[in-house]
Amino acid sequence: MQVWLLRALVFLLITLGASGISVMVYTHTVDRENMLQFRAMQRSEVLENVGRLLLEWRRSGAVEAIDAYIRDQQEHGRVYSLLDAESRVIAGVKPDQALRDLSKQSLQGGGYAFIDTENGFFKPPMRQPPMESFMFLGRDSRPYVLTLSMRPGLMPPPRVPKPLVFIIVGACVATVVLFLLLRISGTASRELRAAMRLLAQGDFGVRVDSSLERRNDPFSKLAKDFNTTVTSLAGKQAEQRFLITDLTHDMRSSLTRMALAMELARNTSPDRANQLLARIKADSEKLNAISEQLMEHVRLQWSYSRRIPLELDGMLRSLTEELNAEAREQEKRVVFSGRGECRVMGNESQLYSMVRNVAANGLRHTPARGEVRICLEHDAKAEAARITIQDQGPGLSPEMLREVFEPFKQAGENRGEAGLGLAIAKLVSERHGGAIELANRTGAGLQATITLPLLKTLEITPPESSSAEPRSEAAQTEGETVEPKLKASTSSVLTGV
Repeated sequence: MQVWLLRALVFLLITLGASGISVMVYTHTVDRENMLQFRAMQRSEVLENVGRLLLEWRRSGAVEAIDAYIRDQQEHGRVYSLLDAESRVIAGVKPDQALRDLSKQSLQGGGYAFIDTENGFFKPPMRQPPMESFMFLGRDSRPYVLTLSMRPGLMPPPRVPKPLVFIIVGACVATVVLFLLLRISGTASRELRAAMRLLAQGDFGVRVDSSLERRNDPFSKLAKDFNTTVTSLAGKQAEQRFLITDLTHDMRSSLTRMALAMELARNTSPDRANQLLARIKADSEKLNAISEQLMEHVRLQWSYSRRIPLELDGMLRSLTEELNAEAREQEKRVVFSGRGECRVMGNESQLYSMVRNVAANGLRHTPARGEVRICLEHDAKAEAARITIQDQGPGLSPEMLREVFEPFKQAGENRGEAGLGLAIAKLVSERHGGAIELANRTGAGLQATITLPLLKTLEITPPESSSAEPRSEAAQTEGETVEPKLKASTSSVLTGV
């Protein structure tokens, strides 16, 4: 704060100094001729009034009034002399030779004359010319001259120039205001920085003081946003900690069953051993599915894949055939219907996996002799491809419909799974500029609706596709290094629970 205050003060002083110098230069140099004309007009009016007053007092015989006025002006350092055309003194003090010469200059010029100092600057403490004179015509139409000489010794002490006073006062006021503003902002910034440091250390209970929120300034808005963000992060962290703990418990249960089954298989009959091995195989496949979903979720969050133009109709027909082959073993079926040409820009494996996960989830909850319908439609109004997947399962509760897309969220009958399938599907749809929604069907079943933006005729490959071009050796090495690290970390988690 001290550094910023010093910089602000230096900038302020430089600005005020430059302004003062500019005013002085303009006053004494740029506009000198105009100032001289204005000063001559002002002084001419003053001298003419004084000369006519003295001349009228002399005509009326008011000699005492003339003497009293002259003495009073002398006490203030102003010495007046009223002369006629022959330089004879009519009233006032007898002038010296310099004043007589100046009076002749006024008579010759027919107006105002003064003795100028160097370049028009009057040396302190003078605020007007040291000698000046003015010629005017009296009531008798005869010329008269009034001279004025300034005596610095009798003048009152000069005042400080007003512009300088204003500059000094303005600088002081601005300095105080600036100091207060910086002090207030410095206090707020220190509180926010301290809160952010605690947040960086993992303290989600930190909050900015409520008094800072009540201030009507940008810092109050920042404090409110900070508190709101921390509250949201704390809720998310608590929720994920609980869900990861629950998921870890399910994984530990599977590992415990596997260990117990292997121990029992050593000392049992061959038929019983085969049953135990089948159980071990089922549990290992479940753990493998959980690890794959976790890996896929992490991979999608941190990477972008190459996208190409895709024809959804052909991809969905191939997917339907694959799923239908699996469904026949369960006395179920998967059917497809498509209307309209739908071309999108996307990653084929990700889109294929997304639709397969949603459809397989619906197939799992569909009872025997039921069916899952996959429909592709061209929404010309929204310029999007709409994929609807309908099953004949029990559906979901309204609360679960809102939460099922969050990671690690599982319906009651899906206990033991990772709860990442729909979260991955949502992430893939959003990465492709689309969306996915779930809704209960009238009667029974669930309907998933996936929308993807259509590929326009003149559309150019998105910027992120450029990242899919052949990478440099360093980038390839880095990508190859990250993948094993993720797999290794997942393996360590699985073995440590």
